[in-house]
Amino acid sequence: MRRVTGLVGILTLCAAVLVPATYGYAAKVSVDAGDGFDRIRFDWPSRVKYSAQRFGNTLLLEFARPVRGNIAEAAANLDQFVGSARRQESGREVVVEFTGGHRFRTFRDGNAVVVMVGSGPGLDLSLQPKSASKSVNKTGTESSVKAVGAAARASERLAVRVGAHPTYNRIVFDWRRPAAYEVKPEDGRTRISFSRPATIDVDRLRARLPSSFAGIASELSASGNLDVVIPVPEGIRVRHLVSGPKVVVDLVKDPDAKAPKVLKASKPQTVPQKVAGTQPSVAGVGNERKATSTFRNKDQVASQFGLASSQNPERATRPEPLKPGETITEAPPPVRTDLLAVNKPQKVTNASSTTWMSSAAIPPASISSQVISPATNGQGVRSDAQVRTPQVTAAPSGQTTVATQSVLEQGAPQGTGVTASGEGSNSVVSALKALEGATISGPSLPVAVTAGEQVTSLRFDWPEAVAAAVFMRAENLWVVFNQSVTFDLSQLLASQVRIMGRAEQIPVAPGSALRVPLVAGIAPRVWRDGNSWVVDLAPQSMRPDVALEVDTQQSSPQGPRVFVRAEGTGITTVARDPEVGDQLFVVPVIELSRGIDARRDYAQFRILSSVQGLVVRPLIDEIEVRVLPDGVAITASKLRGLEVSKPNGGGSETELVGYRTDGLPPGLTPGRIFNMVSWRRGAKPKDFRKTKLDLQLRIAGADIFSNGPRLSLAQFFFANGLAAEAMGMIRIIESSDEELGRRPDIRGMRGAAHFILGRYNEAEKDLDNPTLNGFAEAELWRGAANAAQGKWKDAIEHFARAGEIPGGYPRNFATQLAMLAAEAAVRAGDFRGAGGFLGAIAEGDPTAGEMARLNYLRGRVLYASGNIDRAREAWRLLAEGEDRWSRVRARRALIEHALREGTISRTEAIDQLERLRFAWRGDQLEFDLLRRLGKLYLEEDDFVKGLEALRQAVLFFPDNIFAGAVTKEMTEEFASIYTDGTADTMPPLTALSLYDQFRELTPVGRRGDAIIQRLADRLVQVDLLDRAAILLDRQVRFRLQGVPKAKVGSRLALIRLLDRQSQKALEALDESVAPGLDAQLSLQRKRLRARAIFELGDAQTALKLLRRDETREARLLRADIYWRTQDWKKAAEVFKELIGQAGQDGRRIDDSQATLILNWAVTLSMSDDFDQLNRARQIYGQQIDGTSYREAFRLITNRTEGELSDFLTLTARFEEIGRFQAFLSSYRDKLKDNPLSAVN
Repeated sequence: MRRVTGLVGILTLCAAVLVPATYGYAAKVSVDAGDGFDRIRFDWPSRVKYSAQRFGNTLLLEFARPVRGNIAEAAANLDQFVGSARRQESGREVVVEFTGGHRFRTFRDGNAVVVMVGSGPGLDLSLQPKSASKSVNKTGTESSVKAVGAAARASERLAVRVGAHPTYNRIVFDWRRPAAYEVKPEDGRTRISFSRPATIDVDRLRARLPSSFAGIASELSASGNLDVVIPVPEGIRVRHLVSGPKVVVDLVKDPDAKAPKVLKASKPQTVPQKVAGTQPSVAGVGNERKATSTFRNKDQVASQFGLASSQNPERATRPEPLKPGETITEAPPPVRTDLLAVNKPQKVTNASSTTWMSSAAIPPASISSQVISPATNGQGVRSDAQVRTPQVTAAPSGQTTVATQSVLEQGAPQGTGVTASGEGSNSVVSALKALEGATISGPSLPVAVTAGEQVTSLRFDWPEAVAAAVFMRAENLWVVFNQSVTFDLSQLLASQVRIMGRAEQIPVAPGSALRVPLVAGIAPRVWRDGNSWVVDLAPQSMRPDVALEVDTQQSSPQGPRVFVRAEGTGITTVARDPEVGDQLFVVPVIELSRGIDARRDYAQFRILSSVQGLVVRPLIDEIEVRVLPDGVAITASKLRGLEVSKPNGGGSETELVGYRTDGLPPGLTPGRIFNMVSWRRGAKPKDFRKTKLDLQLRIAGADIFSNGPRLSLAQFFFANGLAAEAMGMIRIIESSDEELGRRPDIRGMRGAAHFILGRYNEAEKDLDNPTLNGFAEAELWRGAANAAQGKWKDAIEHFARAGEIPGGYPRNFATQLAMLAAEAAVRAGDFRGAGGFLGAIAEGDPTAGEMARLNYLRGRVLYASGNIDRAREAWRLLAEGEDRWSRVRARRALIEHALREGTISRTEAIDQLERLRFAWRGDQLEFDLLRRLGKLYLEEDDFVKGLEALRQAVLFFPDNIFAGAVTKEMTEEFASIYTDGTADTMPPLTALSLYDQFRELTPVGRRGDAIIQRLADRLVQVDLLDRAAILLDRQVRFRLQGVPKAKVGSRLALIRLLDRQSQKALEALDESVAPGLDAQLSLQRKRLRARAIFELGDAQTALKLLRRDETREARLLRADIYWRTQDWKKAAEVFKELIGQAGQDGRRIDDSQATLILNWAVTLSMSDDFDQLNRARQIYGQQIDGTSYREAFRLITNRTEGELSDFLTLTARFEEIGRFQAFLSSYRDKLKDNPLSAVN
């Protein structure tokens, strides 16, 4: 007994531990409703995959994890657009019933999944609350309403972003161009009135704000402009500001804040607007910086940011930057890097007010035009185009003269810039002078830090596009921008990130620089989110995605120079490294992840490796760094000149270009990872065996330090085209030295060997490793791996980055790569590029088979470029040739051309393609042939062969990247056969046979259920009841839940009753029991159960089930039971109720009424109720005479005496008497004109 008790305790404890763990991942469900929408929200603890499908007025949601809670009870609070919601037995499916043909939308809010249902098929789900609609209806006359409507139609779609922060919620209105606005407090809310019309997605905005702001609404003013009304409860205050064209509204948590009240209208807050007819310039900006760099009236500053006048804005909560997770309802327009200085908001300070101004607020007389040099655009970012920005000249008396400039230029130090051009202006000597006056100044820019499990990110949220440089030096991260700001390091310094030391801002001239010590092994990668720069720190190699090209040029306008090709460069920034003590020239770049992949050492300077931008460390005072329109030139003064060696004319692979610090061995040109010439060790083909034996002897004699010789042997094998042998050596190396196996050249060699061996998926995994980013040679092999799998879009991009196939490759490698690169070029429409790759193959003494493949691809180029006849001729020769690879592909190309031209029919094309299937098996070609055959068969309405061909493609090639797409095509084709009426034209047994053969393609959800029901309806119509029952039984057992299951179960029970299988009818009803059924369906199921029980011999139980059912169907069933049990008196009573007043008014009766009257007469006669029998004759005799029952009725009603046996003998003459089964007959009559699914 103790052992049993202990076991129970253990099981109880397990249940207590395991159940919470299971339900910890379940969703919590909440609902709410607004004016114009109902909303259901599923809050998950982590991100969960889901799908949504609509079937009529029903929405099916499928989640990857179960949903918790009583969804039906929660949804009962919604009745406007959502009728009900329920969870299926699996817990992962939720069915939402709409009250009508409403629109719906699903979206994510963090980890939550939100479903919103709104009214009307034409409804824009940016719905207005009742208060908003009332205010619009009360405002303006009919003409103003028309004006508002016209303005709304012409308005722009305004993107709105929302961010949640610990102390406030932020709303950002992303205007494409500046718009003036006015903030007006009202009772319990704040109205923001903009100067232009626009529409916003209020529905999405509400979903992303806390519930206390759910009443936010957009309205149109009387003039047709956009008004946004925000509810402001107590404890919330509103602050607002502008950033470029954006308007930012923060809803700040403040316990002392009171709900707003109606105040006197304040002066509109003016934001910049473009001035027509002006040609802007940046000249004269420097003269006004000091005047616009500070706010003199701090009370007005506090008012600007929504603070009380007693609060110091410097102590106010600093708005946090917009984070990557903040959602954007519409993508903002692309940033024009050549117009960065145009129309930026300014701060104007005078004695009475402080507000944001722009050129729009300045009288036209004060604005002049000046063309900027194309070298820079006035903001440190070079542009090849001429750029114009506003300049303010002398204004008339009494007017304020303001120089329009970038917000980020405010407070920038004067006289510290090192210009991008000018003789000697960016030399080391001038740099030292510039650094003497360098200070940290400019507006504040927060540096946000996010620490994850593997990656720590630094985020710089700039309001406009700026150039950046990111590099490592002495285990310190440097981030340099070409704009002068003061970094707010409070969050960075407060963070407890172990991989970083104490960050500090370094004075530079011009711009701003951040220096952060990092733990050894941590390196940066960069990416951009709009205008924001993000630096990810993790254990990784530091390499840009695109390496800047470095050339040595002996002749140039500046003499010998080293030239770095780059676009979007900023002006040169000069910095002094406080740890090393030397000077650096830093050139930020605005294009993402453009940097130097490995350090280059020269006699007079050094180019440091970087992940973004260019960094030059001068070794002599005469070094100059010049930013030019197409790149950066590194020169020396004419007194000394730059000392650089002329590149080797032979272009040998062994040429050393700087010392590499990226983990690769020396002797590689930039972009290369394989040194094929060096790896072959100078061996001629005849010396292969000797060199191989020498390397093997070195391995044998190396004792424990044998991985070096092993690597040499692996490289030797690889450089001689022996991929399998190279792969074997690499695996031995990795088994004993994992660190060596992670080196980029070894990882790349392993991926390339996988590719040559036909293991394309494994090759792609190895070659996609981030350590290979930035290598053109790795891009070549990536493109090949993608092309071999049919990923032509990715392959085209990788081949374009690679540019060419390097020299020195083994012929089998080069040929295979060139073939794929040529086909990618054909698909991209680059026929010249394709010809170049094919020409390279032809020049390499190809074999007969390689030449045949080359000619096939040449035919592709000719065909794609419009030279059809020459392409066909080339393919005809190949179709009769000996090379099987090119023969099969040439024949297929000819078949497709003939089918396209109409010279052969689809049937002939199918026959020819079927023969090709057996000529080439087992790769992408067979997959493509099966897919093509499937489509052709389906176009010929040969559904069985078409679906079978597609199914074989998926079964034979399950790992093919297009297998999923073919499965989807197959499912869609199968479903459309049964939903678009095609199956209705087939014989029922043919439609059933097709369904049975491809039953696994039945779609999930209501669409699949509709297919099954439609097929069952057809089978019942042709009296194939047993086959229909099989379909419905499978549907009840395995597919349906809840009310749909009960309905289909009722239909299955009816079919089995019609097929005289009463016991199976009861089983169907028992199997389909479900809660929540309506009264009509419940009564129907009771009647079917009563009929089945009666057929099994239990009349009394059947009658009890019908006790309170007074429907016509129940009376017919009771009449059946009384008739069969010969309870004639009760049967007569039921028949009298069924007849009612029919025929008593002298009107003609139909056959169904005549049948009831005749059988009523029979029951009266059998119960010897002659008085009622005579009355029936008097009432209905004349009407019955007009039917086919005239003689039978007279014989029955004339019986006034005699034996019962005589009467039965007499009535046996008439088929209508004694065979009464009105209940099932009524269903049979319905099924003659209606489908089975119409019975409930």
